[in-house]
Amino acid sequence: MHQRQPAGAGGGQNSRGDITTLSFASFGPDTATNYELGLKGDWLDNRLRTNLAIYHTKVDDLQRRRNIVLGAFTAVVQTNAATATIQGFELDLTATPVEGLTLRSSVGLTDASYDEFNDLANDGVTIIDRSNEPFEGTSKWSYMIDGRYEWRVGSGTLGAGANWNWQSKQDHYLTLTLPTIPKDAGIIEAYGLLNVRLDYTFDDIGTEITLWGRNVLDKKYLTRIQDSAAGNGFFLAFPGTRALWAVEIKKEF
Repeated sequence: MHQRQPAGAGGGQNSRGDITTLSFASFGPDTATNYELGLKGDWLDNRLRTNLAIYHTKVDDLQRRRNIVLGAFTAVVQTNAATATIQGFELDLTATPVEGLTLRSSVGLTDASYDEFNDLANDGVTIIDRSNEPFEGTSKWSYMIDGRYEWRVGSGTLGAGANWNWQSKQDHYLTLTLPTIPKDAGIIEAYGLLNVRLDYTFDDIGTEITLWGRNVLDKKYLTRIQDSAAGNGFFLAFPGTRALWAVEIKKEF
């Protein structure tokens, strides 16, 4: 069992100003205090390992960025607008039920919410309360399942494995600069990715040949959504990597 109580800070800056005075306003660092309780254990003659971590984080002066319309111009404003609480748990399991087979899985819960979120309205002066909005860019649930089997073949070792990674939806909240845009335009839907690997290691010559595939089901998904509506009239969506296959050869000297 272990516990931690670290504190950290994210830096402030003033390097993203544009032609508007408001965009040059300085902002300070955000600070986080984290409490964590962990428990590790080995079971069934060390064939099963568990690792559980429960955490609670308090963030003060959380930095948030938005676009503000000021007449014919747009200001990109970053401020210390919020305080937040982020809490949850992570559970990792590793099992070796038979020789050569390793199974891994993990599940995580991230419960993030704003305690306060006082932001600037589009006029750059009025303060609006946004504390009831979903926490930006955070998946509440995620899990992973991974399996790998190795066995001796000839003078080397043949290995085969696959892993599945899944995460729940993320809300990349779009600002109020264009109220005609539906809020769900900023949601990244839940998705899962399947990766596979097949490799052979020649022990006598120190060479490994690997065939691997990432996102082999060719899932279409987004990794981030950026609000550029005020300045450009549109939003930017960044797609993830589609199906990718490769062969690698490694040689030890």
